[in-house]
Amino acid sequence: MRKKLMHLIKNRILTKIIFLLILTPLFINIGLVATDIIYARFEITLTAKGLDNKSWLDFWKDYMSVAIAFLGVYLVWDSSNKDRKVQCYRDISDQYFEKINNEEITLVEVAQCFNVGVIHKVLIQANDRDVSSLRDAYGSLQNARDKIDEAHIKFELRTSLLDDFISDGQYMNNTEQERNEVNEIRCMFYDMEKHYVNLLNIGEDYLKRIDDDIFTNKRIDICNKLIYEINARIAMLQGQDNKNEEVKQLHQQLHDTEQNLKELQETRLCQDEVFHMLEPAINEVNYISRTMRPKFIGHCKRYMVTKKKYALKIRSDGIT
Repeated sequence: MRKKLMHLIKNRILTKIIFLLILTPLFINIGLVATDIIYARFEITLTAKGLDNKSWLDFWKDYMSVAIAFLGVYLVWDSSNKDRKVQCYRDISDQYFEKINNEEITLVEVAQCFNVGVIHKVLIQANDRDVSSLRDAYGSLQNARDKIDEAHIKFELRTSLLDDFISDGQYMNNTEQERNEVNEIRCMFYDMEKHYVNLLNIGEDYLKRIDDDIFTNKRIDICNKLIYEINARIAMLQGQDNKNEEVKQLHQQLHDTEQNLKELQETRLCQDEVFHMLEPAINEVNYISRTMRPKFIGHCKRYMVTKKKYALKIRSDGIT
């Protein structure tokens, strides 16, 4: 509306200039008639008297030449000024489109960092109790943590979601819907980041518990071998009177080893415990993948559409 008003005012100014150029000679004629009357009555000379037709024609010729030249210069200046304005706004629009494209790429990269499918897969594979798989799982969780830290930095430094209200206040965020859209993206990112970090923490605790269980199983194997060897030694020494003291010591060692074995077996993870430990991680995976991430992507898409409309608005401002 403001731009239409300015355009209308500009047209009115040009119209007034044209009318002024047309009416000025008439005012001069009226003024000359008045000076003739004053001269005839009071003999006071205010201007040249008795100008002939040739003098008037020369005046009109010069006047029209100057008037036409003035209008021509004005129109050329106005056209050139409009071209400069169009080009200026086009450059600003192109720069803003480039900024939008970079921001869109950044938001895509940020969304890809919340890849919970990989985390879920490595946690399931860790249940195989393979040392190599467990080492890979630790590496995957650390890599995911590094990526989410990088995503946090990208979100805050390479997007304008934190300062759009100031920098683009003329068009962006000037409606309640647009402000809510930006606030929704911010809140969803930080909420999703919190749940994702919680998932990584649960995963690391789970891997540590699996790692401990692998170590426990190794100790159980050692105890079983030791029990077998003790029993074999006792069997070999049975009936040898001079070995009674050694047999007693072996029986005590056997008892202690069996007791230790029992305690170790009680600390082993059963399948129900594994599922119970994985349940919070699976809940986080489902919440992020099915709820948070799709909503975040949807809000980002709408945000990009709004920004692109703003870029087109800048370009159209230079034309209107």
